[in-house]
Amino acid sequence: MSQRSDIEKDVNASISNKLLVICVDRDNDVGEKAGITTPVIGRNACIDAAQRLALEDPEDADSNSMFAAIKTYEDLISKGYQVEVVIVAGIKERGVQADEKILKEIKKILEVFSANGAVIVSDGEDDESVIPVIQNVLPVVSVQRVVMKVSRSVEYSYAVFGKYLKMLAYDSKYSKFFLGVPGILLLIGGVATVFGYTEEIFAVLVSILGISFVIRAFDIDKAWSNLTRPTPMGFIRIFTMVAGILLILSSIP
Repeated sequence: MSQRSDIEKDVNASISNKLLVICVDRDNDVGEKAGITTPVIGRNACIDAAQRLALEDPEDADSNSMFAAIKTYEDLISKGYQVEVVIVAGIKERGVQADEKILKEIKKILEVFSANGAVIVSDGEDDESVIPVIQNVLPVVSVQRVVMKVSRSVEYSYAVFGKYLKMLAYDSKYSKFFLGVPGILLLIGGVATVFGYTEEIFAVLVSILGISFVIRAFDIDKAWSNLTRPTPMGFIRIFTMVAGILLILSSIP
């Protein structure tokens, strides 16, 4: 019975804690793009800041972090916590000066709302790098990272990329060059290494790779297949080519 009462006391004590939901904008997009001075304190003020930033730059992830911080604030309120939501920002160049500015803003907020715990909401590691700075003045009880859902265009790009990879792997028209040539090079290199020809094999591999590129670039393989077709025109082409080569060789002194 006493153990149960102790647990209830701990739960009640945690609910009575004053938490500060902090949205961190280390590079100060909210100030640079939306012209808002930080710190921004309170739900309505944070909503206004997030909306203004979203209107100025709809692709900026910081506005999503701000809305996520407001959502976290509302969730904690519904669970009985004493909470305030704020937005703090550094400077565009980040670095030490940005961290100092964020620290000053946190101290200024604590003068208005004496929290004893912080919930950090950010959109990436850069904003989260200020957590040790915040911990100097306020214990951090939770860190929430906002991950944006992938857009349809990105999903489409991945699908197209996967389609081409599959084509390179399973379509013989492409795989014999993109997989066959590297496979031959690796095989020759492995065999040469076993027999101790590591120095000479580099020149051989580069030569094979160069010949493959030349053949593919100038469609020499297609031209050769046309020449060797068993047709009257094919035989004429072969005869003409051989005769031309012989004439060139005979003209060399």
